[in-house]
Amino acid sequence: MYLRRFLRFIPLLLAVAVALPSVPAMPSPPTIRRYPADGLVLYAGRGEKPAGVGFAVYDDDKAQMYTWFQKFGGAAVIGYPVSHRFMWGGFVAQAFQKAVFQWRPEASTVYFVNVFDELSKAGKDDSLVTVRNIPKSADWSSDDGKAWPQVVETTTSSSINTRRSRLSIWPALIR
Repeated sequence: MYLRRFLRFIPLLLAVAVALPSVPAMPSPPTIRRYPADGLVLYAGRGEKPAGVGFAVYDDDKAQMYTWFQKFGGAAVIGYPVSHRFMWGGFVAQAFQKAVFQWRPEASTVYFVNVFDELSKAGKDDSLVTVRNIPKSADWSSDDGKAWPQVVETTTSSSINTRRSRLSIWPALIR
């Protein structure tokens, strides 16, 4: 009796055995891998780097992005690259998770792009206030074209008080 029941299930077991190899495996969870090679770092989503996936951070005759990426702490500090290189304001730039680098050949260094200033210039202040509760950018046009030492030299006591008053909600930032 038990043998007859078992024999009835043999065709079913054979069908399952034949079908199993055709069932796709569950994808493995995403991993991030680093591929260093002579000033080149690629980051890919999973497994070996497929063609066209990931972003390169490298040094060449146009910009020294990899050197500065490493000097600032690499992916642990700056985050992974989220873009290829692109031209922005006449300079080579590259975006990372936590910063945007802009190569400045006259200084042989990268500057950090002030993303909030750029969003303000693009007219996004109202959206930032409404959607993200980020306060509107102040008018710093009197500082345009000045190097930082000049800004400090020409800052009057009334403008210092104005700037400090903007920080009053964060007392730890006021010195």
